[in-house]
Amino acid sequence: MSEDKSENPKKNSDPDIDKLTQNAQDWVEKLLIPVIKPIAKYSFGLGSSAAFLSFLHEQKWLMALLTFPVTIATVIWTKYSDGFVTRFGEIYAERGKQDVDSLMKTKLPEKLRQK
Repeated sequence: MSEDKSENPKKNSDPDIDKLTQNAQDWVEKLLIPVIKPIAKYSFGLGSSAAFLSFLHEQKWLMALLTFPVTIATVIWTKYSDGFVTRFGEIYAERGKQDVDSLMKTKLPEKLRQK
């Protein structure tokens, strides 16, 4: 008689896939998000703040007045982007898990669907 694959836990478990999945999640959470957050958070703010402060220092009052609203908008953007990137990472970490589960159930050949 042939052996039922679902009853043999050793054949249904692939530590390489589990390790690869965990490594990908760790990479996103520990490396990618911390790199993206400061870039998104400070890139616009630093540019507009530097321009505003430069115009103030050089006493170019009209240019300082014109760049002031942009500077305020970038402060708001900084707060918005911080929340956006954090929540985006949470959502897509969960979505990645769901996609892997779906892939393992439906689209892979039987040999690759071992859990």
